[in-house]
Amino acid sequence: MKPILAFAAVASLAACAPDPSTVEATYVSPVAYSGLTCRELNAEAARLSARLAEVTGKQEVAAASDAANALVAAVIFWPAIFWVGSGDQSPELARLRGEAEALQSAATARGC
Repeated sequence: MKPILAFAAVASLAACAPDPSTVEATYVSPVAYSGLTCRELNAEAARLSARLAEVTGKQEVAAASDAANALVAAVIFWPAIFWVGSGDQSPELARLRGEAEALQSAATARGC
């Protein structure tokens, strides 16, 4: 029984959705935004900010859910391990953060 619990604990930690504050931006080139006007950059920044807030919220929920499921898997019901990591939004969150940095770079280069 102890080997199963140990396996469940290790596997659950490996598959958990990370806290949004620990997700780092993926590099996105600012060249994609270089042809936009300041008005267009501002509109894109508003759209991106809204999507970033939405995905961050989803990631917070996924991280909290995974932590709870991992606890259940490790202590009570090991098949719960299969519910861990299902709502992970970290790849999209990293991409959006990269886009935000690229957008900021493009806006700074344009003098907006």
